[in-house]
Amino acid sequence: MKWMKAALICGLLFSCAFGLISLVFYFGEWDRLLFVSLFGFFIGLIAATEIDKKAFPNPAIFQVFSGLMAGLVIGVAFSLDIDKIILLTILGGVLGWLAPYWIKYVQIP
Repeated sequence: MKWMKAALICGLLFSCAFGLISLVFYFGEWDRLLFVSLFGFFIGLIAATEIDKKAFPNPAIFQVFSGLMAGLVIGVAFSLDIDKIILLTILGGVLGWLAPYWIKYVQIP
């Protein structure tokens, strides 16, 4: 259960950080705030596996699953068509799968 706590804390912290920056600079654009906060949560979940590697028994599976869920949630949150939701879900899974390569270049706001 340590992995779940680490993932939730990192996800919420990143979501709040990304959302706060969006709220300060783009106040009133609520769709943007939702998207940026969800994106921050996804980055936090992926970063949790890189921050605390010992807490996650299999980080690759967690990263792919997080990517799949991020694409699905973003598609549903914006009420997109089913084909676009499926495309976003697949794209999120690919981003999660490739996360070990790109996560080290993400600059946290």
